[in-house]
Amino acid sequence: MEKNSEIRVGIFGLGGRGRGLLRNMVHIEGIQITALCDLYEERVERGKVIIEQAGRPAPLFTTADYRELIDCPDVDVVMIFAAWL
Repeated sequence: MEKNSEIRVGIFGLGGRGRGLLRNMVHIEGIQITALCDLYEERVERGKVIIEQAGRPAPLFTTADYRELIDCPDVDVVMIFAAWL
């Protein structure tokens, strides 16, 4: 199996905790945020801004449906930052 030079990450949940962790993740070498998911479109848009302001490429995929995020071929791992219920 071939090693990836970067891990492609999809993020689910972009409320306060998710945005805070995203701000940290955009500065970690070897991680590319390729997909964002949240029920609220404005949160996804704010997440895209955080990524682009860090000088990283915009995510390839955004959705409000976590099932689409899980099935996205451009994602190696899904990080879940949704509220604890």
